[in-house]
Amino acid sequence: MNRKLRDAIRGAFEAPAPMHKQEFLRNAPGQRVSILSFMLSQAGYIRKRVLAMSMFLFALSLAGACFLKMDMLWIISAFMPFLALSAVTENSRSMTYGMEELEMSSRFSLRNVVLARMGILGVFHLLLLCLLMPLAYVHSTFTLPQVGVYLLIPYLLTDVAGLWITRNVRGKEGLYACVGVAVCISAIHFLLSNVSVFFISHFEWSMAALIGLIILCIKETKKMVQQTEELRWNLS
Repeated sequence: MNRKLRDAIRGAFEAPAPMHKQEFLRNAPGQRVSILSFMLSQAGYIRKRVLAMSMFLFALSLAGACFLKMDMLWIISAFMPFLALSAVTENSRSMTYGMEELEMSSRFSLRNVVLARMGILGVFHLLLLCLLMPLAYVHSTFTLPQVGVYLLIPYLLTDVAGLWITRNVRGKEGLYACVGVAVCISAIHFLLSNVSVFFISHFEWSMAALIGLIILCIKETKKMVQQTEELRWNLS
């Protein structure tokens, strides 16, 4: 193709230079959203049942430790899988109800929404754990670090299993499987308290299990975020 013909085609189809571009961008509706504003906006979409579950666990622990004078470590630890279940189901709500495509067409990417909700619930549950640890420690025979590790292990175990299930099982079946896993972990954790006492007494074993679960949780979270990016490319 000669140069004259190429220039003619370019002149016929090339879009003209935009006029008053900067003025339009300054007056265009919508402003940049700060990270804090984005996090606060996503916090408003978290279902109230997640907060209600956390408040119920805290109220139960407070009543048992302060008013009933009970050793609440075993009861609190048995409820930790359900606390983790509330976080897993909230983070995977789009996948459970098949709303990924709709959320990917919204203003914020599904990846950022998932990360924001994970961060909000993670910080909230961490603060709740800091409040539960002294209540579980009041009438317990273990040290405060042992109590913290013992509360974290069933939480992280449920979290890892739930994240794996939501990645591999779609729809309501994945939700039911997560509930079943949480119930099983809670029941086993509560019924085998004698085994748990032996396990927590060997603190090095507990720490090794906790570190392993943290690594698995990070890997599963990373895979879940990568899955949202793959869904974005599969839209075409």
